[in-house]
Amino acid sequence: MFDRLQKQWEQLKTSRPGHRFRDRYDRSRKSHNGPKFFWRIVRIAAAVALIGLGAVFMFIPGPAILFYFFAGALLATDSLPMAKLLDWTEVQARKIGSKARRFWRKLTPGGRIAVATLGLCLSVTGTLLFYRVVVN
Repeated sequence: MFDRLQKQWEQLKTSRPGHRFRDRYDRSRKSHNGPKFFWRIVRIAAAVALIGLGAVFMFIPGPAILFYFFAGALLATDSLPMAKLLDWTEVQARKIGSKARRFWRKLTPGGRIAVATLGLCLSVTGTLLFYRVVVN
């Protein structure tokens, strides 16, 4: 089982950005391994569970994104619209990430500290506001 997962991960990594998830969807459609309906239900249930875990971990910076990513990847295996959405999102995220890296590299050490402090303050403020709205 782990060999199969490792093979799927390698295929995902080696696919071109913007086509990874459509390629995964196409491979899933072409494979004839075992009872597809059962595994489709398992993937959907696992994706729902990961989305739930992501919602729980939204208040901790970072981990929620990983749960949403893996849930999306599972859903993209069986859904062409989800695969297209994830491919588009990957391309857009790479563009934003590239611009953010260039911006970060141009900053002085004091500027980096200021940006990190601002990000931390915005994160804490957003979490507290959400907590106030939901709990109270």
